[in-house]
This record gives sequence, C-alpha cells and structure tokens, in this order.
Amino acid sequence: MEVSLRITITASQEETVVFIAEVDYAGVFVAEGFDEAEIEHIVKVHCPTILFPYVRETLDSTIVKGNFPPLLLAPLNFEGIYRDAQSDSLADETAH
Repeated sequence: MEVSLRITITASQEETVVFIAEVDYAGVFVAEGFDEAEIEHIVKVHCPTILFPYVRETLDSTIVKGNFPPLLLAPLNFEGIYRDAQSDSLADETAH
C-alpha cells in the first residue's frame, strides 16, 4: 500500500506571506496478516511516523537552501492524532 504524508508550511511576516513550502512524501508499505482495523491503525499511525522525519528534513533543507532560517518542526504524535480523530468520530455518531 502507498501512504502519503503532506505538510504545508506558510511563513508570514505581518500581513505578507514570506514563503510557502509543501512536501508530499510517500512510502510503499507491506502489511500482511492484519485485520481491517489493524491496517487502518498501521496506515494512520505507523506509516506517517516512519515518513515524518524525512518530510521534516526535506522541508528544513529546502527552506535553508532558499536562504531562510532553519525550520525546526516538533515531532508529531500520530497515535494521539489518531485517537483524537476516533474520539471525535464516536462523539459525532452518538450525537445523531
């Protein structure tokens, strides 16, 4: 399966956009012997966790090559993001 992680950075100074940098980084992963729920978890948590350091380095390198200061993106907790999305989905289902 192919999993893609896209991150867009917009830098502004007051009302002026200084730059926009976007990276769409993809990886091909093989996951066999898992049920549908486990595959969803792998695709939404583990695959982005593997891709993120490469996205972060690519963005930083590109921005520095453009003579801008280094960009230090904090690590993302994809497990937390996934769990929050699941909680929001459950809350929406119970509200209806």
